[in-house]
Amino acid sequence: MYLILSVFILFTGCNEEEVKQQENSLIGTWQLVERFDGGSPVPIQIIEEGEILVFGEDSSYSNNSYQCNGTYIINNSIIEISAQCVTQDLIKFSYSFENNALKLTGSPSTCDEGCYDKYIKIASE
Repeated sequence: MYLILSVFILFTGCNEEEVKQQENSLIGTWQLVERFDGGSPVPIQIIEEGEILVFGEDSSYSNNSYQCNGTYIINNSIIEISAQCVTQDLIKFSYSFENNALKLTGSPSTCDEGCYDKYIKIASE
């Protein structure tokens, strides 16, 4: 009985960990829903029909705000995006996940009081 229970707990724990990893995966399609600017009189701004970002498994990147695609790499907790039609420099964001949402902050941050854009996943790749 203990052996069966142990095996069940082992497989259940792995499944929960796998689900958590998928929830915290950058890969997929994300839509901007909120902007936080700690220095603003109204720090939380709800965004309707916000921009859409796509991070592909093959390191492809797209943003519906401009008409070209790019690539990305993850360097520690920094996403480095190459989108030549926007800039010759890398576009860098620090990122984190909170309650299944993706939070992006420009890197280095230009906000003294803190700021970030919050995205929700609208599709997985």
